[in-house]
Amino acid sequence: MSSLAGCSAKTARAPEPDAFVALAIEPPEATVRFDDRVIGGGATVRGRLVAVPHGAHRLAVNAPGYDRFEEDLELAPGRRTLTVRLTTTPER
Repeated sequence: MSSLAGCSAKTARAPEPDAFVALAIEPPEATVRFDDRVIGGGATVRGRLVAVPHGAHRLAVNAPGYDRFEEDLELAPGRRTLTVRLTTTPER
């Protein structure tokens, strides 16, 4: 029988956010996802900072009638502004 007396279990904590992303998205009706989580629409994310730990992240933006935008980001600590303007999908 083993004893855990005297052992302390450390709990893993998520890294503190130190990268701040200001988004400017067009069109206003676009859906904005950051790390596969919907964070709002193009109009609602304007002027809002997304705070995340530095490192690898993914930004995806889509709207009906427009080409989808996806980009892998490597964020450093600090503030960064990203502007995304979707292009309309050509008629077929």
